[in-house]
Amino acid sequence: MVALADPMREPLYAEHARFFDEVRADSWRTAESNSWFLTLSPMTHDPLLVSGFLLDPTIFKIALFYDFIQLKFPNRYLHVTEWRTTFMNAFAWLEFYDVFAAISQDSGDDLIKYRNIDPSKVYVSGVAVRRSLEAPEGESPLPRSERQHILVAGGGDPRKNPECALIAHARTRECRGVPIHVFGNYPPAHKEGLRETFAEAGGDNLLLFFPQHLGDQDLRQLYRHAIMTIVPSRAEGFSIPIIESAAAGTPVAVSAVGAHPELIGEPDLQFGPDDFDKLSQIMARIVGDEKEWLSRLEAIAPLWKSYTTEDVGRRFMEGVLARQRNAEAIKAPAISRNLRPTLAIITPLPPSQSGVADYSKATLQPLAKYADLHIFTDSPGVEPTPAYSSLAPVAMAPYSPRTFDQRLSVLGNSHFHTTAFKYLLEHGGAALAHDARMIDFYFHELGLDRALQVASAESGRPVPAADLVHWLKHQRDLPVLFLSEIAKAAEPLLVHSGVGAKGIEKLYGVQPKVLPFAQYRPMNLEAITSQERRRRREKLGWTDEEFVITSFGFVSPDKAPELLIWATKFLRTWGVEARLVLCGLVGEDIEDNLHKLREELGLKDAVTLFSGRASEETYMDHLIATDAAIQLRTYFMGGLSGALNDCIAGAVPTVANEHLAESSLAPPFVRRVSDNLSPLLIAEAFLDILRSGDHLSRPMEQARAFAADHSLERYAVRMMESLGFDVAKRV
Repeated sequence: MVALADPMREPLYAEHARFFDEVRADSWRTAESNSWFLTLSPMTHDPLLVSGFLLDPTIFKIALFYDFIQLKFPNRYLHVTEWRTTFMNAFAWLEFYDVFAAISQDSGDDLIKYRNIDPSKVYVSGVAVRRSLEAPEGESPLPRSERQHILVAGGGDPRKNPECALIAHARTRECRGVPIHVFGNYPPAHKEGLRETFAEAGGDNLLLFFPQHLGDQDLRQLYRHAIMTIVPSRAEGFSIPIIESAAAGTPVAVSAVGAHPELIGEPDLQFGPDDFDKLSQIMARIVGDEKEWLSRLEAIAPLWKSYTTEDVGRRFMEGVLARQRNAEAIKAPAISRNLRPTLAIITPLPPSQSGVADYSKATLQPLAKYADLHIFTDSPGVEPTPAYSSLAPVAMAPYSPRTFDQRLSVLGNSHFHTTAFKYLLEHGGAALAHDARMIDFYFHELGLDRALQVASAESGRPVPAADLVHWLKHQRDLPVLFLSEIAKAAEPLLVHSGVGAKGIEKLYGVQPKVLPFAQYRPMNLEAITSQERRRRREKLGWTDEEFVITSFGFVSPDKAPELLIWATKFLRTWGVEARLVLCGLVGEDIEDNLHKLREELGLKDAVTLFSGRASEETYMDHLIATDAAIQLRTYFMGGLSGALNDCIAGAVPTVANEHLAESSLAPPFVRRVSDNLSPLLIAEAFLDILRSGDHLSRPMEQARAFAADHSLERYAVRMMESLGFDVAKRV
């Protein structure tokens, strides 16, 4: 028994949660094949949130159905466009349920009539009276002499129609001097209107009472001391006050609507909702004639015993079991049918200027060999390719008519991933976390309050805003990863680094699956000849005497660009004609500082900064032409670098800090420097490359071996296996 709790609402109360083996507030659209799915109110809750269950042919869908009262009073309940749309949406999704436990025969008949549901799918379970309102064993009804008032079942909804009972009371001679109590928590203005109605009909307002905020014991005593209960509603799918009154040993008169005649079959106890005279006659008999009262009491007393928790529960389960489908006859999803799986992929794609977008595009192509890929993206202007079985906005992902064997949300630490993040938290599925921490995403995209909330939850203490600001500037000091919500929601969680996986498991108790990073940028090593490198150097305006060092990708504080400029200064001080190129868009928060530092160190002509994102042509020119490269990370959480991956693919002599190199499984030609970053040690690493002559000829064989183990084809196979599919059976 799994409770599916909406993550956007308050958590379940403890007394409710104890009924379940598990309570899920995330990943709650994931279910095992051949499970049962029960909704307690299909016309109340948004069916789109559970559409994954409703569209899964392997899940047996059960609805506890109440009524279509909205259709009987459309001017009251459907006159607002939003209400009408909400109702019709829920109305449309009813067709996906396999069985309906209706609360009454009248309710079931409406379901068949208005929604054209197959009658064989519908049965009646009834509604149980709460145990606290049942008659204790051995208790006898109070005698007539101890009964003091007439009780009316009301409520804030006008269809409860207490006016009928008040007018009938005022017109009934036998009711003079008898108090009348209307329960239902009416606001003052509504109570004043009912008093006016009562007085206009000739009633004495000193006899009219509105008991409010009743506990079960107070309500039961109110029933128990009543001469009779009146239920004058204009429509009811069921009527629990009738059962509660019977359990208290009190006769009931009912309006002849909805389920009322099923519960009170005697026509002489039924009246039209506006038939004041008929109700007055009923009241006169029961209030004025003790023999009549006693006869009605004896007739109704046993009624509640058919609506105990045990009896209603038994009818519910018997009805479900009688209609349960043969699980073996249900077609299982592709994962168990040995067919091509169907995957939903939620990801940014080019032309969005994102490294993750580029990576997704490259890796989806080989993945399509093993699965039908249905892409959901908010990137504008994405070009369809044969690899995509369909292409749609992320907003359409929850409502797709297809049944997916798996859903994968691709996540990164930027605004490109906001909709994928929200989709994962609301609908579950697998997730591929490209970044080892999500602090920037939470702060910049979800806001300070949400960032502080998650930081405090993960840290186990209230985190002040000052700490958050410090972590943003000095991410090496981060004590948490801001990955708790993703880790809880993802089934499974995929990461590219074994180091990062260990950190996630330690912090959140979730063991991710490690999917080694693929070389996604095509690289023809045979074409990187000395002649080609010289041609591209000339194109970029570099001389043969210059020792060019390039760092690739977005320039941000966590890549230590200031230290790279200082290292360049050291090299030039040592007589090396070093040039530093930061080949990527410079973050606005550090751009002025880098320009200023470059000027102060006299390196204006020796340090190249880009004013925009490097084009693919420019990027490749620098990758092929450069003498050496450097990629750094100031935080140590298993984070990777797509740019380091490119440097390895191009066999570029590269420097990286130890943690980044280890996380990336870098080959030996990537020189390691200490994680305690020092511009002096960085400069010495480049001096070693220069003195050894490694910049003159590239380590092609090492690069080829690495490429073979990190190819797109191998990545696709690993991806499928990580998602639970046996690729060997589908090639």
